[in-house]
Amino acid sequence: MEGQRKASTAYILERKNLDMEVEDDKQLKIKMLEKNFWKNISVISIGFLLFFMGYYPINAVQTSLNSEHGLGVAALSAKYAFEAFGNLVTNNYIVHKLGCKWSISFGMLLYSTYIAANFYPRWATLLPCGMITGLGAATMWMAHGLYLTKCCNAYVLFKSATLTKEELEIRVARLKYIVFGVFNFFYFASNALGNLASSLILPMVNNNTDDNSTNERLKLCGANYCNEPLTTNVVAQNVSHVYGFCTFCLSSAIIGILLIVIFVDRLPQLGIADRTHAEKSTLDLILATIKHWRYPYQLLLIPLGLYSGLNGPFWTAEFTKSFVTCTVGIHYIGYIMVCYGIAAPLSISVFGWISKKKFRSLSYVVGLAAHLSILVTMLRWKPSPDDLTALYFMSAIWGIGYGVWYPMLYAFYSVVFQKDMESAFSNFHLWYTAGNMVAYGWSYGLCVYVKIYLMMSVVTVGVICYLIIEIHIFITSKRRRTEILYSIEDENTQSSYNSVNSVKPIDQKTKL
Repeated sequence: MEGQRKASTAYILERKNLDMEVEDDKQLKIKMLEKNFWKNISVISIGFLLFFMGYYPINAVQTSLNSEHGLGVAALSAKYAFEAFGNLVTNNYIVHKLGCKWSISFGMLLYSTYIAANFYPRWATLLPCGMITGLGAATMWMAHGLYLTKCCNAYVLFKSATLTKEELEIRVARLKYIVFGVFNFFYFASNALGNLASSLILPMVNNNTDDNSTNERLKLCGANYCNEPLTTNVVAQNVSHVYGFCTFCLSSAIIGILLIVIFVDRLPQLGIADRTHAEKSTLDLILATIKHWRYPYQLLLIPLGLYSGLNGPFWTAEFTKSFVTCTVGIHYIGYIMVCYGIAAPLSISVFGWISKKKFRSLSYVVGLAAHLSILVTMLRWKPSPDDLTALYFMSAIWGIGYGVWYPMLYAFYSVVFQKDMESAFSNFHLWYTAGNMVAYGWSYGLCVYVKIYLMMSVVTVGVICYLIIEIHIFITSKRRRTEILYSIEDENTQSSYNSVNSVKPIDQKTKL
């Protein structure tokens, strides 16, 4: 008996020590996972900051730097066309084969070919590189979203394995909000910093010293601009500065790629499955996207989806060329776009908070008012070099409006189409990309005032359709609450009736 007791005691002590070792090992793994988790998020955010510090300045000056025969806008239009093609055809296959980390790096490498093509911008170089960039963009953005999402899911699941499914979903949602918020801060900062650098690098060149010719040129600026060749040829006068500008952009992009290649961990190194097992075929994706058009809400959201894709390229292509380059010179594009780059992320934060307070419709009304006011001003205003402050102000207001369209509409899709989110987001990206293609496609063929009228029409129709959805949701939810209230009252009445009629007489024998 004494021996059995000692053996039992030894077993219990050994078991406790083993449990303590397991617990210590688990705590160590949690600390390591937490350290690597935030390290990877930080490196990806900084890598994208540096990469897009190189891409955004090149993108902003395309319509001015490569304006001959519409080369710049044709290349950007091809980029978005092939991005749509990549979203449907190639990116699933590439991400499945390469994994998330290498797909991000590969997509960035393809992206950077467009920057490199600006050293020798010709139809034979810039247009094919625009197509390659589109394929790279589709792969990079899909892999980036999967990497961050899988990291968040695994981190919460490993750290809080004892929670219920609902509690886990809440914690995952909160962590994603923080992670994507950190990433978007760095991503939007790249716009402001990159454009600031471009203005410091590109020289200040006077458009023309002759007052008469300057006045004649200013008559063609603004809403009246119809793709006339500008008198300022920065490429011809300052080739060395343009090469320096392109070198800065390409160097920044390459450093961003190297950061991700060297310092970001592959998902299997973190104990997370990297490749998806179930792949949808191209035909399945196309059919699911088309079938989603049978929903009235989806049809009503098409105009707003188009405008979410139209408004960014309109500003970077039309405003920068017809109002900035034509009036004060290409060297001011970066400075003016800095205001846009700062206002956009701030407005996203503000409108996100407003939407949380259940004032979602107010965000769209403010966005509509901001963009309509700028579009009307662009129609009526005759820009001149003395109105530089107005250009800064207009860029900031447009950035505030931009904070509504893409992020708020993306969130609205997740609310309205919870049962079929994959097809819904496929449609969102389809119409967003279509808006980008149209904006760059019409850039060389239409006068600016025609584009302004089209923009005003699309945004007005889009917001009206959105408000119809909100009114229908409000009426439907109110009707459901009334039905639920009546059903609860009926159940309470019925239960009260049953309780009164189900009173049993006292069993006298049991009582005795």
